[in-house]
Amino acid sequence: MAGVLPYLPEVLFSRSARRSALRVARLMDGATSRFFGLECALGGDPAGRLGFLACVARTESAALARVPTPAGADPGAVRTWAALRRFAGEWDGPTGRSLAAELVNLWLEFDLHAATATRPPSVFLGPRELLGADRGPAVELLVTRLAGLTGTVPAPGAHRSLARCLARLPPGAGVFQAGLMRSRTPSPLRLCVTGLRPGHAVPYAVAAGWPGDAGRAAGLLARVGSQVDRVDVALDLADRVGPTLGLELSFVPKRRPAREPRWALLVDELVRTGLCERPVGDALLAYAGHAPAPAPSSGGPPAVLLRGLNHVKLTLRADGTLSAKAYLSVRVLPPVLPLPRPTGPVVTR
Repeated sequence: MAGVLPYLPEVLFSRSARRSALRVARLMDGATSRFFGLECALGGDPAGRLGFLACVARTESAALARVPTPAGADPGAVRTWAALRRFAGEWDGPTGRSLAAELVNLWLEFDLHAATATRPPSVFLGPRELLGADRGPAVELLVTRLAGLTGTVPAPGAHRSLARCLARLPPGAGVFQAGLMRSRTPSPLRLCVTGLRPGHAVPYAVAAGWPGDAGRAAGLLARVGSQVDRVDVALDLADRVGPTLGLELSFVPKRRPAREPRWALLVDELVRTGLCERPVGDALLAYAGHAPAPAPSSGGPPAVLLRGLNHVKLTLRADGTLSAKAYLSVRVLPPVLPLPRPTGPVVTR
């Protein structure tokens, strides 16, 4: 994380968020995750909801099994970290082959506020295969594993809501992530669906039970998302599908703005609709690049940090408010010699 901060301006990430992100990054060291993300609000408030996300693959599960419970952790966080270590030990062990066949990754999401390290992270599981309408038992197994990892039992009606969401999936679409949002109260079951054509995202959400204003959502997507290749849908499930809808916009393949001019067009639309301030959008477009990581204590060559833009998420809430967030990515690549010349403007020192 320290190698990324020089390229992360305060309009995207506030100073307090930087401090929180560094605390989490020290907890989730480079051996635990080689791919992580940063969630930042685009509405011009760098102190708004910000997040740090870490992806753990099976090859990194042994390191996750050694992550200690943070000092001062609340009881829920103590239980979650203990369950994560047990899960990681199983995933890494001789009996982990069935898990490896079932799961491709595990994501931990931390809300960046003063108590980040003491609160339990939200936990997401990624199935190895896209889980379509005919894979109900596999999705239910994901939910069961999530409940065991987080100590949170989904609402009684969440399974009915889940069944309806699966039944309404069109051919080619499916669940690619399921999670329990421990940072929210109550903690909903978050279902993330991909494989939808952009024009089918809102109709699918309505068919699945989303109770919001479909016309407004479709109009927003037509204005802001007209250039994108992919629109994923995030729904919160409790006794019924919740009123908050997430629409995740991205390009295929994922390329930095210098090689994908539609990123600039997307930012222009976000600015025109009032969802993004121009200085924030400019900082977002300038973020991507690469640079050496801080030199390792072993004295060997440093890894390379590859910074990119993953997607933009539009959120429609029950009270009618809209917001936009960007998800920045960082990949930790093996050392190469000679070291590549850093790219991207240095904005902080």
